[in-house]
Amino acid sequence: MAAAKAENMPADNIKRAIQRGTGELPGVAYEEITFEGYGPGGVAILVEVSTDNRNRTVSEMRHAFSKNGGNMGEPARWPGCSTRRATS
Repeated sequence: MAAAKAENMPADNIKRAIQRGTGELPGVAYEEITFEGYGPGGVAILVEVSTDNRNRTVSEMRHAFSKNGGNMGEPARWPGCSTRRATS
């Protein structure tokens, strides 16, 4: 909130963003999407996200991959061939 206030964001916008994120705002539907891509050195990466705006999320994921030396893969390129791993 401090960062939003520092950028002179209106209090109503901050309140709506918090309500949207906590699920208090009616009519907001989230969907889960799995992205496949390759990182530096050809390392395969699966990213699972929940989003309320599929188009924005695809654009942001594509940007994140390309910014860090990777690229997005084709949808359902290797289904069932993954092992889930968590990092902390």
